[in-house]
This record gives sequence, C-alpha cells and structure tokens, in this order.
Amino acid sequence: TKMKVLANCIIAEIEKKSNSKRSKLRYDNEKNQIYLEDGEVDLSVTPYDLRCDCRCATCVEELTGKRVLDVNSISKEKIRPLSM
Repeated sequence: TKMKVLANCIIAEIEKKSNSKRSKLRYDNEKNQIYLEDGEVDLSVTPYDLRCDCRCATCVEELTGKRVLDVNSISKEKIRPLSM
C-alpha cells in the first residue's frame, strides 16, 4: 500500500541520517573562535560575528526585516559562548 511505501521511505531517510558522520563543533577560548569540522568543510567564526549575523526575531523585525540589534552595543572581547 501507499502508506507502507511512505513508511519505508521515512525509515530509509532516518537510517541515512543516523549513519552519517556528525559535525564536530568546538570552541577555542584562547582564540575566541568557534570551529565547525565535518570532514569535508572546516569553518570558523568568532562569537561576535555570529551574534552580529543573528536573524532571530529579537535581532530583526519579522515583518520588515529591519535590524533591531545595535551591533555597536556588542563587545568583541567580552562575547563568549555560554555553552557548547
């Protein structure tokens, strides 16, 4: 039946996800850098840059897209992840 085919497709997708490599996310406190390593692409970003690029509803008006966050109010030296 169609439902069985759909269920088998869902199971196959879940198995693909569970068998795939997980990305490694780490924070270097000395360099104040967040690193993402997934075996294919390695990226790094500062907590400051990550915060400035935030697009959540607290930082950007949802209807207009206008930035609400004042990036000048963020201290490059003091911003750090609370947890990883």
